[in-house]
Amino acid sequence: MKFKLNKSLFLKNFWEKKAIFIPKGINTFEDNFVFSDFFNHTIKNNLDSKVYIKEKNQYRQQLASKSISKNSAFTHLIFKTNHFHQLSYELLNLITFIPDYLIDDVMISHSSLNGSVGKHQDNYSVFLIQGKGCKEWRINQDNKILKFMAHEGDVLYVPPNVFHYGISKSDICNTYSIGFRSPDTLSIQEDFNNFIFDMLDSKKTDFFKSNSFSNIKSLLPLDILKFFQNHLNYKSLIYSDFIGHNLTTVDANLFSRRSMPKDKFIARCRENPIFVDQRSRVCFYDNHFFINGEKINIDEQSQVMMKKFFNEKEIRFINIPTVNIEILHKLYLKGFLTFKRMFNF
Repeated sequence: MKFKLNKSLFLKNFWEKKAIFIPKGINTFEDNFVFSDFFNHTIKNNLDSKVYIKEKNQYRQQLASKSISKNSAFTHLIFKTNHFHQLSYELLNLITFIPDYLIDDVMISHSSLNGSVGKHQDNYSVFLIQGKGCKEWRINQDNKILKFMAHEGDVLYVPPNVFHYGISKSDICNTYSIGFRSPDTLSIQEDFNNFIFDMLDSKKTDFFKSNSFSNIKSLLPLDILKFFQNHLNYKSLIYSDFIGHNLTTVDANLFSRRSMPKDKFIARCRENPIFVDQRSRVCFYDNHFFINGEKINIDEQSQVMMKKFFNEKEIRFINIPTVNIEILHKLYLKGFLTFKRMFNF
Protein backbone atom coordinates (compact mmCIF):
# COMPACT_ATOMS: atom_id res chain seq x y z
CA MET A 1 0.00 0.00 0.00
CA LYS A 2 1.53 3.29 -1.16
CA PHE A 3 0.47 6.91 -1.48
CA LYS A 4 1.03 7.99 -5.11
CA LEU A 5 1.93 11.66 -4.84
CA ASN A 6 4.64 14.00 -6.09
CA LYS A 7 5.57 15.30 -2.65
CA SER A 8 7.66 18.31 -3.70
CA LEU A 9 5.00 19.59 -6.12
CA PHE A 10 2.25 18.99 -3.58
CA LEU A 11 4.07 20.93 -0.84
CA LYS A 12 4.85 23.77 -3.23
CA ASN A 13 1.44 24.16 -4.90
CA PHE A 14 -1.23 22.67 -2.64
CA TRP A 15 -0.25 22.17 1.01
CA GLU A 16 -2.29 24.69 3.06
CA LYS A 17 -3.10 26.53 -0.21
CA LYS A 18 -5.71 24.71 -2.29
CA ALA A 19 -7.59 21.44 -2.59
CA ILE A 20 -6.55 18.62 -4.90
CA PHE A 21 -8.29 15.37 -5.87
CA ILE A 22 -6.00 12.36 -6.44
CA PRO A 23 -7.75 9.41 -8.15
CA LYS A 24 -6.40 6.07 -6.88
CA GLY A 25 -3.95 7.94 -4.68
CA ILE A 26 -3.70 4.88 -2.43
CA ASN A 27 -2.98 1.80 -4.53
CA THR A 28 -4.08 -1.70 -3.46
CA PHE A 29 -6.24 -0.17 -0.72
CA GLU A 30 -8.66 -2.64 0.87
CA ASP A 31 -10.94 -1.14 3.50
CA ASN A 32 -11.60 -3.56 6.40
CA PHE A 33 -13.82 -1.31 8.52
CA VAL A 34 -16.89 -3.13 9.90
CA PHE A 35 -19.30 -0.64 11.44
CA SER A 36 -21.08 -3.05 13.81
CA ASP A 37 -17.78 -4.12 15.43
CA PHE A 38 -16.63 -0.54 15.84
CA PHE A 39 -19.98 0.69 17.12
CA ASN A 40 -19.97 -1.85 19.96
CA HIS A 41 -16.31 -1.13 20.75
CA THR A 42 -16.92 2.65 20.68
CA ILE A 43 -19.93 2.56 23.03
CA LYS A 44 -18.35 0.01 25.38
CA ASN A 45 -15.11 1.97 25.78
CA ASN A 46 -16.75 5.40 25.74
CA LEU A 47 -14.68 6.52 22.76
CA ASP A 48 -15.13 9.94 21.22
CA SER A 49 -17.74 9.78 18.45
CA LYS A 50 -20.58 11.77 16.91
CA VAL A 51 -23.67 10.94 14.86
CA TYR A 52 -25.41 13.16 12.31
CA ILE A 53 -28.96 12.42 11.09
CA LYS A 54 -30.56 13.92 8.00
CA GLU A 55 -33.88 15.67 8.67
CA LYS A 56 -35.42 17.26 5.60
CA ASN A 57 -32.43 19.12 4.10
CA GLN A 58 -30.52 19.59 7.37
CA TYR A 59 -28.08 17.38 9.26
CA ARG A 60 -28.41 17.46 13.04
CA GLN A 61 -26.18 15.88 15.67
CA GLN A 62 -27.54 13.29 18.12
CA LEU A 63 -26.08 11.10 20.86
CA ALA A 64 -23.96 8.24 19.51
CA SER A 65 -25.66 5.76 21.85
CA LYS A 66 -29.15 6.69 20.65
CA SER A 67 -30.76 4.27 18.19
CA ILE A 68 -31.01 5.27 14.53
CA SER A 69 -34.10 4.70 12.43
CA LYS A 70 -33.58 2.02 9.78
CA ASN A 71 -34.47 4.34 6.91
CA SER A 72 -32.57 7.38 8.19
CA ALA A 73 -29.64 8.86 6.29
CA PHE A 74 -26.90 9.03 8.91
CA THR A 75 -23.17 9.53 9.39
CA HIS A 76 -21.28 8.12 12.36
CA LEU A 77 -17.89 9.72 13.12
CA ILE A 78 -15.34 7.80 15.20
CA PHE A 79 -12.30 9.82 16.28
CA LYS A 80 -8.68 8.85 17.00
CA THR A 81 -9.03 5.49 15.21
CA ASN A 82 -5.24 5.46 14.65
CA HIS A 83 -5.01 4.65 18.38
CA PHE A 84 -6.71 1.25 18.04
CA HIS A 85 -7.32 0.43 14.36
CA GLN A 86 -4.39 -1.04 12.45
CA LEU A 87 -5.41 0.15 8.97
CA SER A 88 -5.98 3.72 10.23
CA TYR A 89 -2.49 3.69 11.75
CA GLU A 90 -0.95 2.35 8.53
CA LEU A 91 -2.72 4.97 6.39
CA LEU A 92 -1.45 7.72 8.67
CA ASN A 93 2.11 6.48 8.28
CA LEU A 94 1.89 6.65 4.49
CA ILE A 95 2.10 10.44 4.83
CA THR A 96 5.77 10.70 5.66
CA PHE A 97 6.40 14.24 4.40
CA ILE A 98 4.49 16.09 7.16
CA PRO A 99 6.10 16.29 10.65
CA ASP A 100 4.55 13.95 13.23
CA TYR A 101 4.04 16.76 15.74
CA LEU A 102 1.41 18.25 13.40
CA ILE A 103 -0.70 15.06 13.46
CA ASP A 104 -4.17 15.53 14.88
CA ASP A 105 -5.79 12.13 14.41
CA VAL A 106 -7.45 9.73 12.00
CA MET A 107 -11.25 9.76 11.97
CA ILE A 108 -13.47 7.22 10.25
CA SER A 109 -16.74 8.49 8.81
CA HIS A 110 -19.32 5.74 8.21
CA SER A 111 -22.42 6.79 6.27
CA SER A 112 -25.58 5.26 4.90
CA LEU A 113 -27.00 6.42 1.56
CA ASN A 114 -27.23 10.25 1.50
CA GLY A 115 -25.49 10.49 4.87
CA SER A 116 -23.34 13.58 5.54
CA VAL A 117 -22.33 16.10 8.21
CA GLY A 118 -23.21 19.02 5.94
CA LYS A 119 -21.16 21.86 4.57
CA HIS A 120 -18.32 22.86 6.90
CA GLN A 121 -14.71 24.02 7.14
CA ASP A 122 -11.91 22.78 9.39
CA ASN A 123 -9.08 24.66 11.07
CA TYR A 124 -6.59 21.99 10.00
CA SER A 125 -5.40 20.27 6.83
CA VAL A 126 -7.14 17.00 6.01
CA PHE A 127 -6.56 14.07 3.66
CA LEU A 128 -9.87 12.30 2.91
CA ILE A 129 -9.26 8.72 1.79
CA GLN A 130 -12.26 6.87 0.43
CA GLY A 131 -12.85 3.34 1.69
CA LYS A 132 -15.84 1.15 0.81
CA GLY A 133 -18.58 2.78 -1.21
CA CYS A 134 -18.50 6.14 -2.95
CA LYS A 135 -18.94 9.75 -1.91
CA GLU A 136 -19.59 12.95 -3.82
CA TRP A 137 -17.47 15.89 -2.68
CA ARG A 138 -18.15 19.55 -3.27
CA ILE A 139 -15.35 22.06 -2.60
CA ASN A 140 -15.69 25.85 -2.48
CA GLN A 141 -12.47 27.10 -4.06
CA ASP A 142 -11.60 30.27 -5.99
CA ASN A 143 -15.27 31.31 -6.04
CA LYS A 144 -16.14 28.03 -7.76
CA ILE A 145 -17.78 24.81 -6.60
CA LEU A 146 -15.65 21.81 -7.59
CA LYS A 147 -17.26 18.36 -7.64
CA PHE A 148 -15.52 14.99 -7.30
CA MET A 149 -16.84 11.44 -7.04
CA ALA A 150 -14.56 9.43 -4.76
CA HIS A 151 -14.24 5.63 -4.91
CA GLU A 152 -12.10 3.25 -2.86
CA GLY A 153 -8.48 4.42 -2.84
CA ASP A 154 -9.21 7.95 -4.08
CA VAL A 155 -7.76 10.80 -2.00
CA LEU A 156 -8.99 14.37 -1.56
CA TYR A 157 -6.79 16.95 0.18
CA VAL A 158 -8.53 20.00 1.71
CA PRO A 159 -6.51 22.85 3.31
CA PRO A 160 -7.64 24.75 6.44
CA ASN A 161 -10.70 27.02 6.28
CA VAL A 162 -11.93 25.72 2.91
CA PHE A 163 -15.63 24.82 2.85
CA HIS A 164 -16.32 21.26 1.77
CA TYR A 165 -19.30 18.96 1.72
CA GLY A 166 -19.34 15.20 1.26
CA ILE A 167 -22.46 13.10 0.74
CA SER A 168 -22.66 9.30 0.54
CA LYS A 169 -23.82 7.85 -2.77
CA SER A 170 -23.88 4.22 -1.60
CA ASP A 171 -25.59 2.17 1.12
CA ILE A 172 -22.24 1.75 2.90
CA CYS A 173 -19.69 4.56 2.67
CA ASN A 174 -16.47 4.74 4.70
CA THR A 175 -14.08 7.69 4.59
CA TYR A 176 -10.76 7.90 6.45
CA SER A 177 -10.02 11.48 7.45
CA ILE A 178 -6.37 12.19 8.36
CA GLY A 179 -6.05 15.58 10.04
CA PHE A 180 -2.89 17.67 10.43
CA ARG A 181 -2.96 20.62 12.81
CA SER A 182 -2.25 24.15 11.55
CA PRO A 183 -1.08 26.26 14.52
CA ASP A 184 -2.95 29.56 14.70
CA THR A 185 -2.15 32.77 16.57
CA LEU A 186 -5.12 32.60 18.98
CA SER A 187 -4.46 29.05 20.18
CA ILE A 188 -0.72 29.78 20.49
CA GLN A 189 -1.39 32.89 22.59
CA GLU A 190 -3.82 31.03 24.84
CA ASP A 191 -1.39 28.16 25.33
CA PHE A 192 1.48 30.58 25.99
CA ASN A 193 -0.53 32.39 28.68
CA ASN A 194 -1.24 29.08 30.42
CA PHE A 195 2.39 28.02 30.02
CA ILE A 196 3.67 31.24 31.63
CA PHE A 197 1.20 31.06 34.51
CA ASP A 198 2.15 27.45 35.20
CA MET A 199 5.82 28.40 35.18
CA LEU A 200 5.25 31.35 37.54
CA ASP A 201 3.29 29.17 39.93
CA SER A 202 6.19 26.75 40.18
CA LYS A 203 8.82 29.35 41.07
CA LYS A 204 9.49 31.23 44.28
CA THR A 205 8.67 34.93 44.44
CA ASP A 206 11.57 37.39 44.16
CA PHE A 207 11.09 40.86 45.65
CA PHE A 208 12.70 43.99 44.32
CA LYS A 209 15.47 45.44 46.48
CA SER A 210 16.46 48.99 45.69
CA ASN A 211 20.02 50.28 45.62
CA SER A 212 19.07 53.94 45.70
CA PHE A 213 16.23 56.27 44.76
CA SER A 214 16.43 59.60 42.99
CA ASN A 215 15.39 62.86 44.61
CA ILE A 216 12.95 63.14 41.72
CA LYS A 217 10.19 60.84 42.95
CA SER A 218 8.63 60.32 39.53
CA LEU A 219 11.89 59.14 37.93
CA LEU A 220 12.17 55.42 37.19
CA PRO A 221 15.40 54.06 38.75
CA LEU A 222 17.63 51.91 36.56
CA ASP A 223 17.69 49.03 39.02
CA ILE A 224 13.89 48.66 39.14
CA LEU A 225 13.82 48.86 35.34
CA LYS A 226 16.30 45.99 35.16
CA PHE A 227 14.23 44.04 37.70
CA PHE A 228 11.19 44.22 35.42
CA GLN A 229 13.19 43.43 32.30
CA ASN A 230 14.91 40.42 33.84
CA HIS A 231 11.66 38.90 35.10
CA LEU A 232 9.64 39.60 31.96
CA ASN A 233 12.19 38.49 29.39
CA TYR A 234 10.61 35.37 27.92
CA LYS A 235 12.36 35.47 24.56
CA SER A 236 14.69 32.55 25.30
CA LEU A 237 11.85 30.69 26.98
CA ILE A 238 9.64 31.03 23.89
CA TYR A 239 12.29 29.76 21.51
CA SER A 240 13.58 27.01 23.74
CA ASP A 241 10.80 25.57 25.88
CA PHE A 242 7.43 26.87 24.76
CA ILE A 243 7.64 25.96 21.06
CA GLY A 244 8.54 22.36 21.82
CA HIS A 245 5.86 22.21 24.53
CA ASN A 246 3.18 23.68 22.28
CA LEU A 247 3.85 21.46 19.28
CA THR A 248 4.00 18.19 21.20
CA THR A 249 1.39 18.59 23.96
CA VAL A 250 -1.27 15.87 23.98
CA ASP A 251 -4.18 14.96 26.22
CA ALA A 252 -2.55 13.80 29.47
CA ASN A 253 -5.31 11.22 29.93
CA LEU A 254 -4.01 9.29 26.93
CA PHE A 255 -1.09 7.92 28.95
CA SER A 256 -0.75 6.12 32.27
CA ARG A 257 2.45 5.32 34.11
CA ARG A 258 3.82 1.78 34.06
CA SER A 259 5.91 -0.18 36.52
CA MET A 260 8.77 -2.29 35.17
CA PRO A 261 12.29 -2.69 36.63
CA LYS A 262 15.09 -1.69 34.29
CA ASP A 263 16.55 -5.21 34.09
CA LYS A 264 13.16 -6.60 33.00
CA PHE A 265 12.82 -3.77 30.47
CA ILE A 266 16.23 -4.63 28.99
CA ALA A 267 15.29 -8.31 28.77
CA ARG A 268 12.07 -7.34 26.95
CA CYS A 269 14.06 -5.15 24.53
CA ARG A 270 16.31 -8.10 23.72
CA GLU A 271 13.25 -10.12 22.67
CA ASN A 272 11.12 -7.48 20.90
CA PRO A 273 11.58 -4.17 19.11
CA ILE A 274 10.32 -1.13 20.98
CA PHE A 275 7.97 1.29 19.20
CA VAL A 276 6.96 4.91 19.61
CA ASP A 277 3.42 4.83 20.96
CA GLN A 278 1.04 5.91 18.18
CA ARG A 279 -0.39 8.64 20.43
CA SER A 280 2.98 10.32 21.09
CA ARG A 281 4.10 13.61 19.53
CA VAL A 282 7.81 14.35 19.24
CA CYS A 283 10.06 17.12 17.98
CA PHE A 284 13.68 18.26 18.24
CA TYR A 285 14.33 21.97 18.60
CA ASP A 286 17.35 24.05 19.60
CA ASN A 287 19.27 20.89 20.62
CA HIS A 288 16.41 19.88 22.90
CA PHE A 289 14.12 16.89 22.64
CA PHE A 290 10.38 17.21 23.40
CA ILE A 291 7.83 14.43 23.71
CA ASN A 292 4.16 14.89 24.66
CA GLY A 293 4.79 18.37 26.04
CA GLU A 294 7.80 17.35 28.15
CA LYS A 295 11.39 18.47 27.65
CA ILE A 296 13.93 15.64 27.80
CA ASN A 297 17.61 16.55 28.14
CA ILE A 298 19.92 14.22 26.21
CA ASP A 299 23.55 14.44 25.19
CA GLU A 300 24.68 15.10 21.63
CA GLN A 301 25.62 11.47 20.99
CA SER A 302 22.18 10.26 22.10
CA GLN A 303 20.42 12.72 19.80
CA VAL A 304 21.61 10.81 16.74
CA MET A 305 20.01 7.58 17.96
CA MET A 306 16.82 9.28 19.17
CA LYS A 307 16.27 11.14 15.88
CA LYS A 308 16.66 7.88 13.97
CA PHE A 309 14.31 6.12 16.39
CA PHE A 310 11.56 8.69 16.01
CA ASN A 311 11.91 8.84 12.23
CA GLU A 312 11.55 5.07 11.88
CA LYS A 313 9.14 4.64 14.85
CA GLU A 314 10.95 1.52 16.09
CA ILE A 315 14.32 0.33 17.31
CA ARG A 316 15.90 -3.01 18.20
CA PHE A 317 18.16 -3.69 21.15
CA ILE A 318 21.22 -4.31 18.99
CA ASN A 319 21.02 -0.67 17.82
CA ILE A 320 20.63 0.87 21.28
CA PRO A 321 23.84 2.21 22.89
CA THR A 322 24.04 1.36 26.59
CA VAL A 323 23.80 5.04 27.57
CA ASN A 324 20.37 5.31 25.89
CA ILE A 325 18.70 2.42 27.73
CA GLU A 326 18.07 4.70 30.71
CA ILE A 327 16.29 7.27 28.50
CA LEU A 328 14.13 4.70 26.76
CA HIS A 329 13.26 3.04 30.07
CA LYS A 330 12.03 6.34 31.53
CA LEU A 331 9.95 7.09 28.41
CA TYR A 332 8.46 3.60 28.55
CA LEU A 333 7.46 4.03 32.19
CA LYS A 334 5.65 7.25 31.25
CA GLY A 335 3.69 5.29 28.63
CA PHE A 336 5.26 7.13 25.68
CA LEU A 337 6.79 3.97 24.15
CA THR A 338 5.33 0.53 23.64
CA PHE A 339 6.23 -3.06 22.74
CA LYS A 340 2.89 -3.48 20.95
CA ARG A 341 2.27 -2.19 17.46
CA MET A 342 -0.61 -4.32 16.21
CA PHE A 343 -4.13 -3.40 17.29
CA ASN A 344 -7.30 -5.39 17.82
CA PHE A 345 -9.10 -3.85 14.84
